[in-house]
Amino acid sequence: MVSSHSRDPSLNGGMGYFVCRKPYDKWVQSKGDEDAINNCVPLAALAKQNTKFSKGLRYTGVVGAACGRSEMFVRLANLTKGERYSTSDYVFRKALSSFLELLYVLAIYDVACQWFVNLLTRLEKLPPHIRLVNPKMKITPGIGKLHEPGHKQVNHEQYSLNYIPGAGKADGESMERLWGEHNNLGNATKTMGPGSREDQIDATAGGWNWEKYVTLGTTMLRHYRGAVEDRAKHVLEHAGLTGNLDPTIVKRWEEQCVAWEKAPHPKANVFNPFAISQEFIGVDKALKELALEEEARLQAGGVQFHSVDAAGFLVLALEIKDTQAKLTQKVKDQQRTPTPRQARRLAEERTALRRSIRAYDDLRPIYMPGLAMYLENIQKTDGVVEEYPENVVIWLPSDIAPDRLYQTHSSGQDSDDVVQKRQCAGPATVASYPGTPSTELFFGFNKMSRNIATQGQRTWG
Repeated sequence: MVSSHSRDPSLNGGMGYFVCRKPYDKWVQSKGDEDAINNCVPLAALAKQNTKFSKGLRYTGVVGAACGRSEMFVRLANLTKGERYSTSDYVFRKALSSFLELLYVLAIYDVACQWFVNLLTRLEKLPPHIRLVNPKMKITPGIGKLHEPGHKQVNHEQYSLNYIPGAGKADGESMERLWGEHNNLGNATKTMGPGSREDQIDATAGGWNWEKYVTLGTTMLRHYRGAVEDRAKHVLEHAGLTGNLDPTIVKRWEEQCVAWEKAPHPKANVFNPFAISQEFIGVDKALKELALEEEARLQAGGVQFHSVDAAGFLVLALEIKDTQAKLTQKVKDQQRTPTPRQARRLAEERTALRRSIRAYDDLRPIYMPGLAMYLENIQKTDGVVEEYPENVVIWLPSDIAPDRLYQTHSSGQDSDDVVQKRQCAGPATVASYPGTPSTELFFGFNKMSRNIATQGQRTWG
C-alpha cells in the first residue's frame, strides 16, 4: 500500500524544521520544470533534476539552510526534482524569517556565483507570506573553501571567504558536515510514510541542534583562545612586513583593498587587488618543453652527454626523494616487529630504491660534476654508506646555496646569467651554462616530492 500525507500526516505540520508543506508544494508546482543555468561549475543535484533519477520518487532529497557559525539546522524542505533555484530561494527566505532585523547576511552556497544572479529579483516574486520585507538587509554571496577552487577563477575572489569582511576563519562547509553526519537518514526513512519521514528528520535535526547548543560554550572558548593566539602572531608579522615596505605603496594597497571591499556585488567596475595572474605548468608539459629545448640544442651542434638528458636526471632524483619519503613513513607506521609479508615487501621496495639510487649516482658526475668539491668546502661527506636506502642523501641543485651553485658546474665559471636565472627561477632549477644542456626545472615538478623546498608558498582558499 502506497502511503500519502492524508494517511500519514506530519505531527509537526511545518512547526519544526521542515517548511509548511502545502504552501511550499504549491510554490514548487507553479515553477514547473524550470532549468537551472550552469555557467560556471556543474552541481550534481542540479544536473539530475530532470533525469531518470527523479522518476517514480515522491522526493529526491532534502534541501536545507543552517547557521554557518554554530552549524545548527535552521530550515529544511523536500526536493521533488533535484536542487533547483526556486526551492533554494524558498528555503533561504524561510531561514531568514526569524532574523529580519539583521542588516548583514553572508549567504554561502556551493554555486553562489550562479544562484546569486538575480536572487533579489527572484525573492520579490516569492509568495506574499514569505517575501523579504527588510530593504536594508545586505546579502553577500560566498562559496565554501572546499568548493571554491573548482569554479572558474576569473573575478572569483569576491566569493572567497578569505577576502570577504566578517567571514573570519569560517570555511563555509557547514552544510557538508551536516549532510555527512545525516546521510544515513536517507536509507533509514525511505520506507516510511511522508509524515513519519518528516517527523523523524525533524527529530534528528532537533537532537543535533541540542547537542550543539549544550556544547556551544566550550566550543566558543576553544575558538576564542585560538583566535587570540593567532591574532597576536599575525599582528606582529603584519607590522614587521609593513615596516619594511614603502609607506606610499602600503597606503595605495590599503586604499585599493578598502575600495574593493566596499564595492557592491559583482564588483565589476573596481580594481581587484587580490587577482593574481599565474600560469601553472604540469609535469607532462614541462617535460615536453624540456625535450624540445634539448632537441634544439643538439640540432645546433650541442654535445649529448648521456642517453638520459638533464631533465630525466632531475625527474629521477625527485622520484627517488618521493619514494624515500613514502618508505620512511611506511617504516614508521609498521610495528617494531613486522610480519613476514611486510618484511618481504619492505625488502623488495628497498632493493628497487637502491637500483634507482645507483642509476642516479651514475648520472650525477655528468650533470653535477663539481658536487664533490662543493661538499668538501662545506665540510660535508658524501661517502657515508647508509644501512637503508631511504636515508641516503640525494643532492639536487635546489639543495645548494645560490651563491655556491657555480661550483657544481664543469666550467667552474661564476656566470652572472647562471646566478640570476638560478635566483629568479627558484631553488628547484638547474641553471643553464655554456657547454651543458639547459636543465631548467619547472615549478610543476615540485609537486612530485615533498622534500623539495620552494621559496614561496601558495595560500589556497
